[in-house]
Amino acid sequence: ELTAALQSLPRAAAHYQALGKLTVGVDASHFAKRYESGVLCLENLTPHQQRQLAKCQGSEASLHITAPAGAGKTFVALHFLLAILEDKTDREKHVLFAVKNLPLAVFVAKWVARRIDNNRRRKGILKRLHLLFKPFDQPHVLTMVGTNLKLSHVSRRDSYDLIVIDEAHHIFLDDQLRAAIQSYEGKRQMLLSDVSQGLHEGLSFPEDLLHVELTEVVRSSKRVVSA
Repeated sequence: ELTAALQSLPRAAAHYQALGKLTVGVDASHFAKRYESGVLCLENLTPHQQRQLAKCQGSEASLHITAPAGAGKTFVALHFLLAILEDKTDREKHVLFAVKNLPLAVFVAKWVARRIDNNRRRKGILKRLHLLFKPFDQPHVLTMVGTNLKLSHVSRRDSYDLIVIDEAHHIFLDDQLRAAIQSYEGKRQMLLSDVSQGLHEGLSFPEDLLHVELTEVVRSSKRVVSA
């Protein structure tokens, strides 16, 4: 549309005339939808990510995954929590995924849902994936009603098999959010944090965490897109 508008402007025969003030509006919604669709389709971990996931799965300890933006912290965590939710030896395992914003929480549930082809199993697993976002007062579940998704409140469990805390470097820096998330009990925790310079200043994480580090930046991230 912009190209057509520019081409329709009259031009002097001998000289190009100044266009004057030109205002361009950009709607990012189409890009955002295409980007989300592309990320939802991501399946395979890189060899480096596979090694770090194996390190996580080879331990019973709580975990702290650190990485630069775009290295796939959340992607590795998704594979880890999906394996727990799909554990055929215990179909009562529950995972709590905590993140600051609602859209990412919904994305996590949609990513999990796309990887389960059986409708009955999909519904059962989504019920056991609790989503927590600001102000962290009550967990939610995403259910499928026909082809639509519905977000509903759900009672918190006395204890979760796994609590994943995304962007822990931001959550733990906020005393109120940190207290809120720490009020949830879990057998294991998985903290995801960015190693960008300055983000960990003044932060103290639990000391009993197994440190897992991702070092290879492999895909676009929110920060890269913003830049």
